[in-house]
Amino acid sequence: MSGVAPWSMFAWALASGLAFVLAPLTPGRLMPPRPLFVVALLALLVRLVPLVAIARQTGLLSVDTANFRAAAQAVLDGRDPLNPLTHPYPPLHMYVFAAAAVVADHSAMTFFQAERLPLLVAGIAGTVLVFDAVRRLRHDERLAFVAAASFALCPLELLTSMYHGQFDIVGAVLALAAWYVVRFHQARPEAAAIAGLLLGLAVMEKLWPLALAPVLFFALPSAAGRVRFAAAVAVPVVALLALYAFLYGEGPLHVEDVIRGYPGFIHNQAGHTLVIDRFGGALPFQGRYLAWANDHEFVLVGGAAAVALVAGWMWPASEDRATVVVVAMLAASTQAAPYHYLWLLPFALVAGPRWLMTLTYLFAAAWVAYIMFPGTALYRDSLFRLPDAVAGRVWLLPAAVWVCLVVWFVELVRRPRERRSSAGRPRETAATAPASS
Repeated sequence: MSGVAPWSMFAWALASGLAFVLAPLTPGRLMPPRPLFVVALLALLVRLVPLVAIARQTGLLSVDTANFRAAAQAVLDGRDPLNPLTHPYPPLHMYVFAAAAVVADHSAMTFFQAERLPLLVAGIAGTVLVFDAVRRLRHDERLAFVAAASFALCPLELLTSMYHGQFDIVGAVLALAAWYVVRFHQARPEAAAIAGLLLGLAVMEKLWPLALAPVLFFALPSAAGRVRFAAAVAVPVVALLALYAFLYGEGPLHVEDVIRGYPGFIHNQAGHTLVIDRFGGALPFQGRYLAWANDHEFVLVGGAAAVALVAGWMWPASEDRATVVVVAMLAASTQAAPYHYLWLLPFALVAGPRWLMTLTYLFAAAWVAYIMFPGTALYRDSLFRLPDAVAGRVWLLPAAVWVCLVVWFVELVRRPRERRSSAGRPRETAATAPASS
């Protein structure tokens, strides 16, 4: 394919990034009469253009799509698709890949286009959920419109989902939907079961939403609701693991070995290990710690989530608790790729603050744009070349993302102090939702 596709996607990402920055500045008088319909249509259009215009990728970035297609073919052929290098994920999205392959084989669409259709749906669903959640929490349709437009226009989501084809946004939206049901519909008898099913599906997309299970569990007001929630989370997990065992003769331990066997992103190129690698030359333990950290990613991320959960009593609102857990996990990670930051996006928009969310995702989008489009060592799309002096400083972008995460944590720690200073604040319920800051 010609170089037009990457150029057009780069230009589209730049345009969406500019709109992403300007969205919070929208004057109230420019609010459309039907804001939810308008913002949902916006989410559709900004994803539909690259879906239709770009039929395939160029350069080594297309390796991931080839791996997705290979996983799909393995499912269709009755072979085990899980592999530490090519498909190190829980056994759910491989069936989505297989469905995309069937659509591509029986239509004019390419597999790359069909594979992104669920990501387009997830983007629209996330936009609608963010709008309604912020409207309920803030009682302000303008703020809801701005938050939802920010989700719809986020350049990181467009690049990683609609161009790269990574499916992290699906798990993030499922996790947001589970939180939304618990937060606003917990009085309904079926709410706990629905939230549990949604979170269980999110866990089987990628494992990280499991850390949110305690947040939602304790946000439910009754013991019976908590039991229903826990049982419902287990239903898709057990069902999909049982189906995988039936089809391929492998148990849950094999799935765990495959996921843990993934070598991860390039070491010391993101997160706190990047900062230590760049600035910790005088530290006597630098080399030993980096070697240990890169080999114990699950320990660091799981430990950070556990600490955030134990400290969760500080945060009176479940959206704050969920946000701090995801922030802690990403800040502790040694191998977070750009698309992993989509885990935080919907909760960041619901919990704020907006300026910090904007900075975080602009830095992350610039980082992933450099990875995808210039002639980098990772993907070599050769769209353009940055001067060596500039390219040698690109590591500042993932470092800035990590600094933003640290600031997120500080802001979230300050927030419960401010909220607890308001005497007589009621317990969180669907009817008494505290406003986000």
